[in-house]
Amino acid sequence: MNRIILIGNGFDLAHGLKTRYIDFLNWYWRKFIEELRAEISTKNSHKKEDKFVRVSLNGELHDESTGELSVPFKKLTECTSYEEVKPFIQSTYSNADKVMVTFSNNFWRHICEKSSLTTWLDIENEYYDRLKSYLNTVDRNNYVQRLNKELCEVKGLLERYLSEVCVAELSRIKPNHLINEILFLKNGIKRKSVALSKQPAFAESAPKYKKKLLELTQDFVKKENEQSEQKEIQAMLTGTPYRRSPLCDMSEEELDSEAEQSIERTGIDPEGMLVLNFNYTPTFEKLYAPLAELEIVNIHGELNNPDNPIVFGYGDELDDGYKEIEKTNDNDFLDNIKSVAYGNTDNYRRLLEFLQLGAYQVFVMGHSCGNSDRTLLNEIFEHPNCASVKLFYHDRGDGSDDFSSVYKNITRNFNNKKSLRDIVVNKTYCKPLPQSGKIDS
Repeated sequence: MNRIILIGNGFDLAHGLKTRYIDFLNWYWRKFIEELRAEISTKNSHKKEDKFVRVSLNGELHDESTGELSVPFKKLTECTSYEEVKPFIQSTYSNADKVMVTFSNNFWRHICEKSSLTTWLDIENEYYDRLKSYLNTVDRNNYVQRLNKELCEVKGLLERYLSEVCVAELSRIKPNHLINEILFLKNGIKRKSVALSKQPAFAESAPKYKKKLLELTQDFVKKENEQSEQKEIQAMLTGTPYRRSPLCDMSEEELDSEAEQSIERTGIDPEGMLVLNFNYTPTFEKLYAPLAELEIVNIHGELNNPDNPIVFGYGDELDDGYKEIEKTNDNDFLDNIKSVAYGNTDNYRRLLEFLQLGAYQVFVMGHSCGNSDRTLLNEIFEHPNCASVKLFYHDRGDGSDDFSSVYKNITRNFNNKKSLRDIVVNKTYCKPLPQSGKIDS
C-alpha cells in the first residue's frame, strides 16, 4: 500500500510561519503606512497610492501653529495593523482636515472589509461568489475581466509577501521531531485505519511487508550473534551488563509470530509516498524531504517559478453554479478556475499516475478540505484505490479542536456517503498535528 500526504496551510502554521490571511493583511497595511511616512518626510506629499489603495489629505499637511503633521495624518501614520487603519477608510469626506483612504482594487477592498473572512478558503469562495453574481449582469465581460485583473494583483501581492517574509523565516525553523515520527517512523498503515471494503488490499500488502520484517530481523540476529563475544568483553571491561536481544533466542515460528504482532501493533510501512503540497511555501521540501525517499507535487505552484506558477482561484466543478458558468461559453469566467490552471503543468498527471499504482492511505495535515479544492479532493477520496483518509487535526490547546469542522468539509468531497463513513478514519484513531509554534532565533 502507498500513502499520499496532503499538506495545507495548517502545516505551515504548525511550524510557526505567519501564513494566515490576517498576517498577510496586516503586512500590507504596515508596509503601506511605512511608505506613506517616507513619502511625507522626503516629498512633503499629501498622498500615496499603489495598485490597491490611495491615501490623500484634503487640507494642510502640517499644523501651522506647531509645524507637526496634521492630527488625522499623524494618527494614520501611527497605525500598525488593518484594524487601526479601518476608521480612516471611507468613500467620501466632508471636513477639510479629513484623511481619505480609498481603494483602487475593489476585490482587495471587499476582502479587507469583510470581517468574517479568516482563511484562504474564504477568499477563494468570495472570488467564486462574485464571479457567479456576474452571470446575469449586463456587460458582464467588463465586470469579470476587472475581477480577474484584481485577483491577479492580489495573487502577486501574496506571492511577494510569502517570498519576502515567510521564506526568510524558514531558514530559522527546524524540523519537528514529532511530525518526523508521524511521517516516517512510528505511523505505519494500520489495519484498523483501513476501510472494511479495502481490507483485501491490506491483506495483500501485509505478507510482503512481513517478509521484509523477517529479512531485517534475520540480518539483525546474524550481526548480533557475530558481535556477541566482542560485546561481552566490552561489557566486562566497562562494567556495563550485556543484554542479548531476545530475538536471538527465538525460533523461526516465534519470529514469524512476532512479525505478525508487530504488523498489528504498528501497521505496515507504505511502499511509496507522495506529498501533495497545496501551499506555495517550500516548508515540507526544506524540512522533511531530505529525510526520506518520496515524491513531492506542488499542486498549487511554487513561489517565483514561471514553470510552475502559483494557482489561486476556485476548484469546485461539482457545484451547480459551475455548470451555469460553463454554459455561458465565455472563457473569461474560467481564467481562475483551478482545473484550467492545472493544465499548465504536469502536476495533476503525476498525481493521477500515483493514484493508479495501487491502494493508498491519505494523511490530511493542515488542509481544511473545503470546497475550493473539491474537484481534486473528490478525485483522490473516491478513487477505487483509496483505502483510508486519516486526519491530523489542530488541537487548539484550550480543550477544543477542528476535527469536526474538517470532517464536515471532507463529507462534501464525497458523493457516496456510505463510502465516506467507511474510508474516513474516525477520531478515535486520529491524532492532533504537533505544533512547533516557535521560530528559532
